Amino acid sequence: MFHPQWFGDYLLWRLSPAVQVFLDGRVHLYDWQTWRNHSAILNAWDWERLLADYQISWVLLDTADPTQTELRAALRASPRWRLRYADDVALLFGRAP
Repeated sequence: MFHPQWFGDYLLWRLSPAVQVFLDGRVHLYDWQTWRNHSAILNAWDWERLLADYQISWVLLDTADPTQTELRAALRASPRWRLRYADDVALLFGRAP
């Protein structure tokens, strides 16, 4: 699952081991390339290729974070992704069948 880093600890606690998180609060465990790719995806730079490279099936984004505006719009516009859940805190996108 791809998500902003600040969702990682909760997701790790709540969904592990069934779902693998992209990043969590143990920031020292991740190499610079993972951080670079995380930033690229959040900024909607080459996001489709990177999500495919990591075999990401789910993307959880912050509903209100302005830094995720472009990625939210790109996911909504993509025929490869579907909005599966939305509330005041988060949006969950899943790969289209």
